Formats: sequence, structure tokens, C-alpha cells
Amino acid sequence: MFPLANRLARSVRGFGLGSLLALAGCTANYYRKSADHLAYGVIQSKAPLVPDMDPHFTIEQTNTLSLDGLLVSTEKPDFLGSNGGREAGARVVNLDEALNLAVKYSRSYQARKEQLFLSGLTLTLARHQFTPLFNSEANVDYAVQRTDLEELTGVPGLEDEYAKQAKVTAGGTIGASWLIRDVGRITTAFTADAIRFVTGDPRLTTSSQLSATFFRPMLRDAGFKAEAEALIQAERQLLYDLRDFTRYRKDFSVQIATAYYGVLGLRDAAKNSFLTLQSSRINAERTRALAQEGRVTTADLGRLEQQEL
Repeated sequence: MFPLANRLARSVRGFGLGSLLALAGCTANYYRKSADHLAYGVIQSKAPLVPDMDPHFTIEQTNTLSLDGLLVSTEKPDFLGSNGGREAGARVVNLDEALNLAVKYSRSYQARKEQLFLSGLTLTLARHQFTPLFNSEANVDYAVQRTDLEELTGVPGLEDEYAKQAKVTAGGTIGASWLIRDVGRITTAFTADAIRFVTGDPRLTTSSQLSATFFRPMLRDAGFKAEAEALIQAERQLLYDLRDFTRYRKDFSVQIATAYYGVLGLRDAAKNSFLTLQSSRINAERTRALAQEGRVTTADLGRLEQQEL
């Protein structure tokens, strides 16, 4: 009987340990998704209060950059000199696409988004303190008790199996705690214990207990005012962060547009300089021919050659 009971106990403990590990992994993944869902929910609920706030705010992104949808340049501008050939086959980015790429892949922009998301998580945690909080605990134990019956009774030759008693002890507790604003905290717990004797006297003993506690401070708002104030501050802070993020997004868009038009301006400046160079060369060449005929002065020719340089 003992080898069978021992194997049964080991199997139960092994199965319980494996179940707890699997449950822990599933629970961690579940709570992560639940926290993300709650944080996005509070942000979306307050987004209509802030003008121009993105109602589909998210911090999820991929780090792969794809330019397949952009136009391909086939020109080789002469005004860029030897570097003009590099533009052949390059992607052409307009202002909308530049803003889209900056929003998706800018580290500073992503950091501000994550800061706003953390503010949403803080609010959900503050709200969580005022919801029913459940907890549970379970344990299983297997033990063997040995007794020397010959020494205890004075009767020699008693078999060992009568001197061994194996038992399985199991217990569990389920509880809940609920903090109610301006009322107090209610705590409940249900505890159940069971003992099963495998050998000797095979019987099952069970017991259970249900308890509840209501805590209400004697002084007005004592102990609860700080927690209620933390919730109020978290509500306000998320609204402040939404406004700050909206203002930052506008400034960020202006910076990207300024940089984009700055590049186009430098490109036009290079093109204008190239056209001016070509015009100066033509004027200098024509003036040299006129100087050989004596129709212009040497000073005019020198001025045009200096302009060409």
C-alpha cells in the first residue's frame, strides 16, 4: 500500500507543480494583455476631451522599414555634378510620406507615446485599488508517521504496517478585499482543509471557515483620503499628458515639415547656383570675344571672369 500511495503522492505533486507553472505562464500573458487593454481604454475614453488627439493611439510598432510603396526616381540631375547619378533608382518621398515615416520610426516620438501609455497604466492601477481584489492559495502535503508499537504497548512481534500511518493534507483559501470610497474596506475569506488517512484508519476529515471583516476608520476620511487623492491626481495627470502629447505631436510635425522643406530649399539653391554658373560661363565667353574686337573694356571682362570663378 505504501509504495502505491507514495507514487500517487509524487504524481499528484508533479502534476500540481506542472499545472502551477503552466497556469503562471498563462496568467502572466493574460494579465499583460489585460493591462494593455485597460490602458488603451482609459486613453481612448479621455481622447475626445482633447482636440486633435488620435482616437486610435497605440504604442505597438514593427522595427522593419519598408520603402516598397514609394516612387522611384529615374533622373540624373546635372546640377548635382558627380553625385547626380546617385539619385537614379532612389525613392522619392513627399511630405505626407515623410511625416508618416517620422511618426513610425522616430525614437523621440516613440518615447513620448510610451510616456503617455505609462500614464494610462498609472490610472488603471489607481482605479484597480477601488475594485474587488481576489486572492487564492492552495497546498497539498503528504506525510508518513511511524510509531514503535512494541515499545508503546509492551506486546512483542507487532507488524510494522500497523505502526505506520500515511496521510494527505490539503487546504485552500479564497479571499476578496474591496475598498469602497467614503465607506471603508470589506475583506472576506473562505478556508477549507481536508485530511485523508491512507493507511491505518482510512477516513476523511474536513473543515471549512468563512470570515468577513469591515474596516471603517474612526476619524473622517482617515486612511482613505490619500488613496482617493491619488486616484483623482491620476485622472488629471492622464488628461495633462494627453494635452502635452497633442502639443508635442504638432511641434514634431512642424519640425519634420521644416526639415523637409529645408532639404528642398537646399536642392533648389544648388540648382540655382548651377544655372548661375552656366550663365556666367556663357557671358564670360561672349565678353572675351567682344574684348578681342575691342568692343568692351578689360575691366568688364575681369568682372565677368571673377563672377564665373
